[in-house]
Amino acid sequence: NIYYKIIYYFNFSSNSRYNSKGNEDSIAEKDSIVLIITANNSYGAKVSNYWYYAWNDDEQEWEYKCAVSDLSEEKTYSSDSYSEQMESIHNNIYRIYIQNIIRTGIELDKTAVEHINNLFKKGTLNKVKAINRTD
Repeated sequence: NIYYKIIYYFNFSSNSRYNSKGNEDSIAEKDSIVLIITANNSYGAKVSNYWYYAWNDDEQEWEYKCAVSDLSEEKTYSSDSYSEQMESIHNNIYRIYIQNIIRTGIELDKTAVEHINNLFKKGTLNKVKAINRTD
């Protein structure tokens, strides 16, 4: 029996804690989603993944930015290659975004998550262009 839980957190530009001016409150992109998927591994322990998406105004779609398995800062070492160091830095930046959205964002209620899961099971989720947005 596989247990899984999906949680969505949203951060929209209407949330006054975030803005696009780049000041200290701007700790995430203005319109963004954190998707948390929790499941049991083969040993029965719960594991989570955090997926970060941001709204792309030009393409009018949610754009995948990063996925991390935990929110702890990833250390870099001098023995790491340049690309490994850059990946760690990139992931650490998005860890900060994810933590701030979880702390201050809007969590989708269980009914909405079940509706999204049902769309996925029916194979129709990919037809969704955007969640209702107000600008």
